[in-house]
Amino acid sequence: MAQDVPIFQAMPWKSFEPWFKKEWRQGQHGAIIGPTGFGKTTVVVNLLETRTHALALDVKGGDRTLAKLQAKGFVRAPWPLPDKVYRDIRNGKPARFIVGFKPRNTLEIPKLTKMIDLCLHDVFSQEGWAVYVDELQMAASQKMMNLGAIIETNLIAGRDRGVSILTSGSSSSRPGTGKWWTAWPRWPAGHERRSRAPSGAWAARTTTWC
Repeated sequence: MAQDVPIFQAMPWKSFEPWFKKEWRQGQHGAIIGPTGFGKTTVVVNLLETRTHALALDVKGGDRTLAKLQAKGFVRAPWPLPDKVYRDIRNGKPARFIVGFKPRNTLEIPKLTKMIDLCLHDVFSQEGWAVYVDELQMAASQKMMNLGAIIETNLIAGRDRGVSILTSGSSSSRPGTGKWWTAWPRWPAGHERRSRAPSGAWAARTTTWC
């Protein structure tokens, strides 16, 4: 059952971004919802940039949209990360990585799946990461990566372990328990069928699942 917290607000992006950065606590999860071409990746890039320790999982393998994160200082890397990264984290340095690689053929897809799976398990034990999972349906589907169980574990345990999961997609699916922020483009009245958000307005809502 979903219980909506009494916060439902639409605002221009220039107001939404600083407000959301302030309100998004480590351990809370977020979902960016909207059709292809609405700028979901741009939103994700700006939000992840505010996190000191962040991972973007390349579920597709060679996802070109993640290049926007590289332009913001994210480094593409295999998993597990080298020991030097954790020494830097202990010394207070930021750690922002894109985890995954582009398979050369379908025979390498299980290798990518194994890497993403290990990363999600390590995120649970290491704590404190903000993790972006694009194409959540692809990652969780039993017909594809079948990582739904460990994703759900991180969602449920996220608050206590300081793990935040950020996802984006064209439609929302039932998340795990905990507090979620949901953001999506908002159309002015009478323009619901327009193909793009006309004014950069975004609506946000917090939802607690139980």
